[in-house]
Amino acid sequence: MKNNLYRIVILLLTIFSIRQSLAQYAWSNLGPDNLGSITRALAFTADGGTLLAGSQGGGLWRSSNLGNSWERVASYDAAGGDPNITSIAVNGNVIFVATGASAFRQPYPITNLNFNPTYNYRAEPSGFKGYIDGQPGGGIFVSLDGGATWSNNNATTKAPFGTGTLNYKGPFSDVQKVSVRGSRVFVATREGLYYSDDNLQTVVLSNGPEFLRTKIVFDIEPAAGDVVLATVHEDGFTARDSLFISRDNGASFTTVRAAALYEGGSFSVSRAELAVAPSDNNIVYLAGTQISQEVSGVFRYNVATDTWSRYAPRGGSAFAPLGSNGRDAMVLAVFPDNPDELILAGNNWYTFSASRGWTQTGTHTNPTARTYIPRSMYAVVFAPNDPKTLVIGTSVGLTLSRDRAASFASRSRGYETTTAYSVSSFGTEINGEEDLTYEVVVSGTSNAGVTYNANYTTSKASKQSFGVISTQRYSEVAASVLHPGVLVAQSADGGLERSLNYGASFERFYGFPITPQVANLTPATTDTIIDRSSDRSAGGDLFNRPNPAQAAWVLDEYVPASSLDNPNLTTEELRAISDSYIFFCSRNYVWLVNNAFGDGLQVKWNRLTRPLVTASDEFLTAITVSGDSNHTVYVGSSKGNLWRLERAHDLANFNAVTSVTQLNTAFANNLFTMQGRWITSLAVDPQNPNRLVVTYGGYGGDLSTVSSFVWITDSARAAVPIFGSFFDSPIRQPVYTAQFVQDPNESVSVLLVGTQHTLYAAKGATQASFGPQFYQANAWVREFEEAAGRIPVFDIYVRRYTNRLNEDALTRKEVRVRTLPNGTVVTDTIELERDNLLISADNTVFVATHGRGIWSTASVARRTGQTGPEIPATPLATDVRLGPNPADAELSIFLDMTGPADVTVSLLSLDGRTLQTEAWSVAEASADPIRLDTWNLPSGIYLVKVQAEGETHSLTRVLKATVVH
Repeated sequence: MKNNLYRIVILLLTIFSIRQSLAQYAWSNLGPDNLGSITRALAFTADGGTLLAGSQGGGLWRSSNLGNSWERVASYDAAGGDPNITSIAVNGNVIFVATGASAFRQPYPITNLNFNPTYNYRAEPSGFKGYIDGQPGGGIFVSLDGGATWSNNNATTKAPFGTGTLNYKGPFSDVQKVSVRGSRVFVATREGLYYSDDNLQTVVLSNGPEFLRTKIVFDIEPAAGDVVLATVHEDGFTARDSLFISRDNGASFTTVRAAALYEGGSFSVSRAELAVAPSDNNIVYLAGTQISQEVSGVFRYNVATDTWSRYAPRGGSAFAPLGSNGRDAMVLAVFPDNPDELILAGNNWYTFSASRGWTQTGTHTNPTARTYIPRSMYAVVFAPNDPKTLVIGTSVGLTLSRDRAASFASRSRGYETTTAYSVSSFGTEINGEEDLTYEVVVSGTSNAGVTYNANYTTSKASKQSFGVISTQRYSEVAASVLHPGVLVAQSADGGLERSLNYGASFERFYGFPITPQVANLTPATTDTIIDRSSDRSAGGDLFNRPNPAQAAWVLDEYVPASSLDNPNLTTEELRAISDSYIFFCSRNYVWLVNNAFGDGLQVKWNRLTRPLVTASDEFLTAITVSGDSNHTVYVGSSKGNLWRLERAHDLANFNAVTSVTQLNTAFANNLFTMQGRWITSLAVDPQNPNRLVVTYGGYGGDLSTVSSFVWITDSARAAVPIFGSFFDSPIRQPVYTAQFVQDPNESVSVLLVGTQHTLYAAKGATQASFGPQFYQANAWVREFEEAAGRIPVFDIYVRRYTNRLNEDALTRKEVRVRTLPNGTVVTDTIELERDNLLISADNTVFVATHGRGIWSTASVARRTGQTGPEIPATPLATDVRLGPNPADAELSIFLDMTGPADVTVSLLSLDGRTLQTEAWSVAEASADPIRLDTWNLPSGIYLVKVQAEGETHSLTRVLKATVVH
């Protein structure tokens, strides 16, 4: 690892102009590019040459080769396209992209974890990260020119619906499906069924029973003639009105009450899907779910004869296409060349033909098998004019079959749409014959579990590949610097699990204090020991029921500045003068975990607080630690309450009454206009432990009345801290995460804020001159919106330290004095070999997003021995240019150097993926160009990143290149 740091200057050259990037820092997309997110929307363009895929969080992608390679639809992102895509419809050159997934029901195991039954963590807009199962959308985006340009300036965002949509409510904030027939567009929403005859410039609510006009419409399908069918649902409502039919092309509907649908009682209480046979639009299939979420049967409707009949049996042990995922993941499709051949899938993949019945052709246990298809399945589309070829949208990307779903192959490489809920990292150097660097990123995702990437800093094509090391979804993760190789993650039962071997295996851990160690802890005889659900022999319970879907906790590691880069400390000595704790929140208590990485009963879980919250719908949602030797803990709740725990690590002197203070949060009383006011994150400035930031998330209401979602104080340790908001902030949206990072180029810290739409940075959050209660942001900047698109940012991790392991043992002399039996005193000098762990300062930043995976910047990193970046007095190169440009088979890079340097040239796609990297040593005033092969690249626009590093100077340039064959 090179230890010199330089400021990176980026020039983004577009087709029309050259302009400086808005971002303050240079960001890299770390992937995963091999694990996609939930893909609900698939469609081919009218000419059949391009496959469009819309993921739940990852935005709009396209492929011209059935998924062998993918590219983001940049024009969609440039128009502010919402990334939470649920449906795509194509009508000639017009493309409709529907957004908003928060009304879909992902089967998070809430009932298994015994959460509060009066609070719906899946659907309430004040819930976990906004919504536990998806994000609200921004109406329907329309392209009238085949995808070249996009806009959602239509009736789905205008009055009377626009205010609701833009505030994350209203019918078009969650579009279940968009469908077309001729010039009519049908829109199934969370609040009724609509249609339009002018490409959504106006929309009309279909006539019919109030149930159809006000409840969730899951599916809409035009059939033969003017027949249209729709499935509708409401939680807890009798399912007999869940199917409607129109005979006037969707203008009005009546309830279907065919006896065949109710032979076994109610037809569906959860979800129903429709499928029309492409080869015969008179044939319509209907599948619904039981209370168990397994299929309640498949029914067939003949439009010509107006008759219904049962086509397949109810689900059971021998026929289980949906499993427990029927409410959310359900695919019903008909093969294009055979109206009697079906696909029914969700949790398991089944096909049907009259000759062989239902057959489970896909398997889920061996990812290397040709029959492997990931769970769960959400969408399917057939290739035009090829009934054997189909593409399936799954929970982790895309799968292709070319043999009528007899075998499958992943098509997720380059489909960078992973939803990451958390991120952490460690950097380790092993010093032997030559330095070997391990730069590891670990992330908690929504569907792949905990993922791990150990080579993201290399130039290999596999750098964006992540492996799954734990199947626990939605997990918060942390990596230890004082204990190399130790990872901590949230476990399925709400507690924590750890890996002591770099993620090779995980184990649940907890321990027992002998007696309560905190003064004034009441009740002192109960809830002082954490038990697992399988062992409740003591007084407490890890769940402390009910607890939120994701508990708040933090790994708090502090290394004194005097111990950084100290080669004379053994590992044991370094750990003895440093601190490593875990602070954990159950529903209403805060716990301290000592010796978290020790053996057996060395691990101690100690409850620090009396109950902080008592209301049935309130729980602890955020936690942070000051990062200094005081270990001041701040905790926030789902009702916007805030507490401070002083010197929380010092059990001998901590007092559950005098050491815990509830801080005044009346400063945020205007947030009550939102629906829900979670404290989503807390952050302390590393340069000022008195500076605390509190962020809020919430949906509903009129967001224009909320003055700020970000509040700050410079008196966090005072008896009554005074909070102020950023009065000049562009942030008018829910905020999920915030962190301070100490920029070595600046005298003040930079505040990074992850919001509903993007990542913001503010240099120097300072008090305004007219009063202590207001603050101003010197420079709010959108950090990577242009590169990543409009995406929610869920987690920011600042890696404060990296470590270095010396393979050569630390040898030191020790003098020992001993007395012989005859009384003679002897002094011995012996040499002892002990291992040596060096800890260095670092500020690398990692960001987890809802749909674009992990991003990172080292622009603010401070490496070993560096007090700040070296700013050259003279440039390393007076000119960097390309030629010929446009290029055909070869592209030359000319550098007018002022001195010798090591030069690395990378060829990137417009969305930032590295396609080719080469390195050279260039002599001073060399006239020889550096050449890249471009003969094998498709014609198009590319970026050429030139990095040069000399003895005292360095530079980075990014130039635009055009390839034309």
